[in-house]
Amino acid sequence: MTLGEKIKNARSLRGLSQIEVANLMGVSLPTYQAVEHDRGNTVLSNIKKVCEVLDIRHCIGSDILNEI
Repeated sequence: MTLGEKIKNARSLRGLSQIEVANLMGVSLPTYQAVEHDRGNTVLSNIKKVCEVLDIRHCIGSDILNEI
């Protein structure tokens, strides 16, 4: 399972739409969608934001998140 798939599953389990998560992150919908679709140009700080919003810090090693 890719990181984007894990994020999508976490979002779905919480009953949130993509736009709701984007708003909670303070980013545009296309920016959030890039995270969820594993687009190569995704900025790590956006991955950190989504992990914090969805409370899934375990989706990436905490060492990596702390360095961002």
